[in-house]
Amino acid sequence: MLALSIKTIAGVQREFVLNSNGPWRIGRKAPCEIQVPDRFISSVHAELSLTRDGLRLRRLKDLNPICIGDAEIDSAIVEPGSCFKIGKTEFHVIETGAVSGTSMLDSRAILAAAPAQPGKHSGIRMAVAEVMKELSRIAECRQESELNQAVLRLVCERLGAERGVMARTGVDSALTVIATHKFDDKANIQELISTTVLKKVLNETQTVLIANVATHHSLGAQQSVQENKICAVACAPFLNPDMSVAGVIYVDNQSREAEFDSRDAEFLLWAGHYYKLLSERILLQKRLEIQVEELKHAAVADVQMVAASQAIIDVLERARKVAPTDISVLILGESGSGKECVAKFIHRQSARAKGPFIARNCAAIPEALFESEMFGCVKGAFFGADADRNGAFSEAAGGTLFLDEIAEMSPTHQAKILRVIEDKRVLPVGTQRDRAVEVRVVCATNSDLQAAVKARRFREDLFFRLADFVLEVPPLRQRRDDILPLATHFTRQESNGASVLSANAESRLLVHEWRGNVRELRSVIRNAVLMSRGKEIQIEDLGLPTVSGRSISLSSKAQTLVDVEREHIRKIMRQFNGNITQAAEFLGIARSTLVLKLKEIGIR
Repeated sequence: MLALSIKTIAGVQREFVLNSNGPWRIGRKAPCEIQVPDRFISSVHAELSLTRDGLRLRRLKDLNPICIGDAEIDSAIVEPGSCFKIGKTEFHVIETGAVSGTSMLDSRAILAAAPAQPGKHSGIRMAVAEVMKELSRIAECRQESELNQAVLRLVCERLGAERGVMARTGVDSALTVIATHKFDDKANIQELISTTVLKKVLNETQTVLIANVATHHSLGAQQSVQENKICAVACAPFLNPDMSVAGVIYVDNQSREAEFDSRDAEFLLWAGHYYKLLSERILLQKRLEIQVEELKHAAVADVQMVAASQAIIDVLERARKVAPTDISVLILGESGSGKECVAKFIHRQSARAKGPFIARNCAAIPEALFESEMFGCVKGAFFGADADRNGAFSEAAGGTLFLDEIAEMSPTHQAKILRVIEDKRVLPVGTQRDRAVEVRVVCATNSDLQAAVKARRFREDLFFRLADFVLEVPPLRQRRDDILPLATHFTRQESNGASVLSANAESRLLVHEWRGNVRELRSVIRNAVLMSRGKEIQIEDLGLPTVSGRSISLSSKAQTLVDVEREHIRKIMRQFNGNITQAAEFLGIARSTLVLKLKEIGIR
């Protein structure tokens, strides 16, 4: 089968297959079958047709010449291997098995060829102007998730695409989905699109457009393409400043009437380029906002709360209102979500701010030492008590006592804590003389205390005594606007201001699940500061799992169900640092079930 390999001065290269009887007109726009963005080519410039003698090329009317070598021709027979030039564009006649309407755009070349001044490379200049005009509608997006969806929706509208996916690249070339169009939220996207096209875009940094998948020599035979009735595909990369692939925009159609052309491919490429600029602007704006807020509060001593999301701002607003009172406060939330920080915030906003803030984790205190730890002891009260000692209540006198993980107290200790709170007196171990204490108690737990009360594991009277006012701290995954401000704060804190996060690292932090909440984020940043080789922390320094959330794996290696399950469980166990309880909760199975599975697949 004969085809034309078309290469413009801007680096756009594509093939047009001559798979019908013709004729095929060459020009800048419709009704030409072969459209080329070259200002030296007229609207309808030349024509190719099949004759008895072979494939004939002829010039139409009195237009710019057609050159074969150094010769200008009005008409000639061209064969495979022949090359002719019109304007600034070269046409090579080749034999190919490619499909009609298959386009390949060298993404690096076309971006590098963008004109600095009007009049240069006008085909590209016109495409850029067209893209900028249409994409200006979404330039005001202030959130990255909003921008992702807006760009994909606009691309689908402009190309007439029925479905679309945007994904960012991670380590090992894994793709994390950041936006979808006309896909079900729970759909396995990897099974619904052509991963072959994605691989080609990632490996060759090219924009791929296939107008008619059915006639493609390899793609049309793929099972996923046939099952999903994909008829046309277009996919373009968006690039990092070093011209490496940052991600892809993929669209396709399931209708024969909805094909794509070379201008669609060019628009798709520039849309991705413009999107990358806008997303970097959003990240830069967030960094600037963080710096401004830090400057605003620089004069405030001991400020530890970093709040950007509305969810945590609402929590702090409620905390600020209850702080001036002496009401007992119960703080609920997942482990690592920042409950102790909220307790410190209440203390600093109260009239007790000049007094001590004493924190104790009830789950970490040995059963035999609980009373002495809380209420104090006198010398000789028990073996090892070699001096008088104040307990936590006495240490916190005039200030705030923060009791974390209160659900872990035994019923006996619950009764004694209740007595101290109500009587405001403590009885140190080893003495019969109690002491007056004046202290505010703030408690926290990650357990369902009401369920514990119903199950009679926690005293109801103590619950109502502690829960005069309840605050619930949402997990980090539900307040993603806090991720970058917290990460920036921890980076500066751990590195003494010497390190910063790269744009890619920030993007990776935003898509992680953060099951360990703020504590996990701080640990990741601490390790990243240690692992980074330069001032800027890169994505590989974070040490986060390769795949998080909805993703597309491009691995072609076949795996059994047991292999997939084993690998997934290994990944989750690594993510939670071997904590079986947290891993089981994330997987949605009982802890005992996970223990059995670990034994079955040989994971210790």
